[in-house]
Amino acid sequence: MFVQDVGVAFQIPAFPELFDNPDTPWDSSQPFGPLFSLDGIHPSAEAHRLVTNAIIDEIANTYDVQLSPVSAQ
Repeated sequence: MFVQDVGVAFQIPAFPELFDNPDTPWDSSQPFGPLFSLDGIHPSAEAHRLVTNAIIDEIANTYDVQLSPVSAQ
């Protein structure tokens, strides 16, 4: 698996239990919560949506314009 190969190449330990367990839920709610991607570092699509909507709200309030929020897909 690519992640494990990179881990070996750069001597970074991987977490094989995340990759080898068929019961592991591969969604954004595990193991780092809905606002982080599976690597635990980068924001998820939900986090990007929340930040974008906050920016849209601020622009709408500042310039008194109507802007539609970004919706979840």
